[in-house]
Amino acid sequence: MRPHRSADEVNFLRGVAGTAQLGTDWRVTALYSIRFLDATVNKDNSVSSINTTGLHRTESELARKGSLQSQTTALHVAWNRKAWTAGVTGLFQYYNHQFVQNATPYRQVYPVGYLFGAASANYGYRSPRLSVKGETARSFDKRGGGWATLNTAVWRFSPQTQLTLIQRFYSKDYFSPHASAYGENGRVQNESGVAVLLDAARVGPFALCALFDYFYAPWPRYTMTRASTGWEGMAQLSWQPRRGRQLTVRYRVKSKERSDLRYFSHLLRATYDHLLSARWDIRLSAFLSRFRQPAQAGVEASSSTGFAAMPQVSYHSRDERLRWALAAILFRTDGYDSRLYLYEPSLAQSYGMQQLYGHGQRFVTALQLRLLRRSGRRSHALSCVAQIKAGVTHYTDRSEISSGPLLVSFPWKADLQMLFKMIF
Repeated sequence: MRPHRSADEVNFLRGVAGTAQLGTDWRVTALYSIRFLDATVNKDNSVSSINTTGLHRTESELARKGSLQSQTTALHVAWNRKAWTAGVTGLFQYYNHQFVQNATPYRQVYPVGYLFGAASANYGYRSPRLSVKGETARSFDKRGGGWATLNTAVWRFSPQTQLTLIQRFYSKDYFSPHASAYGENGRVQNESGVAVLLDAARVGPFALCALFDYFYAPWPRYTMTRASTGWEGMAQLSWQPRRGRQLTVRYRVKSKERSDLRYFSHLLRATYDHLLSARWDIRLSAFLSRFRQPAQAGVEASSSTGFAAMPQVSYHSRDERLRWALAAILFRTDGYDSRLYLYEPSLAQSYGMQQLYGHGQRFVTALQLRLLRRSGRRSHALSCVAQIKAGVTHYTDRSEISSGPLLVSFPWKADLQMLFKMIF
C-alpha cells in the first residue's frame, strides 16, 4: 500500500489498510475501502456507465457526482524466501446499484450485478541471469466469471542487454474493477497476446530498444462485429556522443482493425536533449505520423499525414526551490486519424500528454516553487510546494472548437492547472 499522490480521481482506494510481518518470510495485508463514484444511474436504479474524468462542468455531469457507492474488501498473503516469491489475493467488490447488460455487442461482456469477486495466485523466481514472474486470477460474478493470466520471463545476456517475453490471456468474461496489467486494450478483458522486448542499455555511445507485440480479441471490440487481431512494432536508437547531449530516434508501426477493416499507423519521433549548463537544458522534438487504410471489402483506400515540431527549455535553481519549463508546439495533420500525442510540461503526478490534430500552435509553461523545505533534522518540519501550469492552443483551420456544451466559439482555447502540496 502507498499514498495516492496522482491527479487521477478514480483509480485509488479510501479507507483503512494494514500490513503485518509474520516472521521473516510471511506478510499479510488487509484493506477496506468505501468511496462514491460518478456514474450514470437509470430510472430503474441500474448503472449504465461510470464517469472517470472527474469533471463536473455540465448539469448532467453534476447529476452523476457521487451517485454510486463502491465498497472494496481485500486480503493478500505473500511469501518470500531468497530467490522465490509467492502469494494469494482475494477481493470482493460491492456497488449499491446494479450493472445491467447492454445489447450492444462490444458491451455484452461488461459487468452485470451488484457483487463481484476475484482470487489470484502470484509467483516468481529471480536469479542473476533469469527472472520469471506471473499471476493467474479467476473472477466471480452473476454470470460466472472468467480467467486471466499474465506471465513474464527476463533473460539477461549481460549487464547491459536483456530480452523480455510477456504472455497474457484475459478472457472475455473476466472482470475485476481494480485490475491493471499489460495489454493493448485499456481493459484487462477480452485479449490475449505475446510481446517480445529487447533492451540493450548501452553499447558504446549507442543504446537500442526494440519491441514486437501481437494481440487477439476473441469478442467484438468497439466498432467491430467479429474477432480482431493486430500487431505493433517499435525500434528506438539513442546516441550520446558526450555527457549532456543525446539524440533519440523512435519508429513505431501498428496494424489494427476497426469497423471490420484493417489499417496501419506509423509514427517517427526524433528528440535531441542538450544540457546547456547545470541549470539550463533544451529539448528539440519532431514528430511525423502516417495513417493508411488499404482498399478492402469494397471500401476505397484512404490515408492522412501529420507533423509537429516542439522546442522546450527548462530551468531549475541551484537549491531546487524553483523549476520552470516553457514549450511551443507547431502541429499540422490532415485529420483525426493522423493525430499526434505529445508529452508536455505538466504538474507533478498528473497526466502530461496532449492530443493534437488539425492545424495550429500550442504554447505551455509550468512553474514549481518550493516555499518551505523539509528539514532532515526535524521530522515534523513543514514542506510546501506550489505548482502552476498554463497553456494556450490556437487553431488556424477552424473558427470554433468542439460542439454541444463544450463548444468554444473562438479558434483558440486556454487551460490552467494549479497544485498546492503540504507535507507534514
